[in-house]
Amino acid sequence: MVANGSPQIQGIDFDMSYSPTNAFDNIRMIIAIAAAENMIIYSLGVSNTFQTNIEEKLYERVCISIPLFYLDYFFGKWPDYPLLGTPANELCLQGLKSIQGTKPTGHKWSILLSCILVNDLKIIQSTSDNSIFSWQNKGHQVLIAVSTDDLLMAATDRTLFGGTCQCFDNHFNYTCTK
Repeated sequence: MVANGSPQIQGIDFDMSYSPTNAFDNIRMIIAIAAAENMIIYSLGVSNTFQTNIEEKLYERVCISIPLFYLDYFFGKWPDYPLLGTPANELCLQGLKSIQGTKPTGHKWSILLSCILVNDLKIIQSTSDNSIFSWQNKGHQVLIAVSTDDLLMAATDRTLFGGTCQCFDNHFNYTCTK
C-alpha cells in the first residue's frame, strides 16, 4: 500500500522504492570475503525503523491508495456493495502514520543511515551500490551490506563491531546476532 501525498509522481517514479535494498549477490560476496579474510559476521536488525526513527507526527492520519487486487477481492466477496461504480483512484483507506508509514520514509531512512555510517563512523559508501559500505585502516576492515532496516556486517576485529554498536546505541533500537 502506498500513502497518497507522496512527492513521487505516478508514471515517473511512483513505483520505485528509495529504501536501501541489497542484491543477494552482494550478500554472498561479503560472506565470501569474510570467510577468506577470517572475519566475524554480525547481523543487525533495526527495530521499528519506519514507525519511530523517521516519521514525525506519528498519530497523523494518512490516506492510503487501495491496490487493485484488494478491490477485486472485495467486489468478488461483496458484489452488491454500492462502491462498484466508483473509480479505483477515488477510493482510499485511512490509517495512522505510525502504523503505515509513508512512501518517502524509505528514502529518509536511507539518508539517515548513510549519514550515520559516513559522517559518524567514517565508513565509505560504495559509488556503484548505495547499500554497500566499507572501511579499512591499519590492516582492519569492515564491510556492511544494508537491506532496508537489516545490516550484515563483517569485521576483522570484534572491537570494530563494538564501536559501530556504540554509535547505533545513540540513534536506534536494534537486535544483533553473531
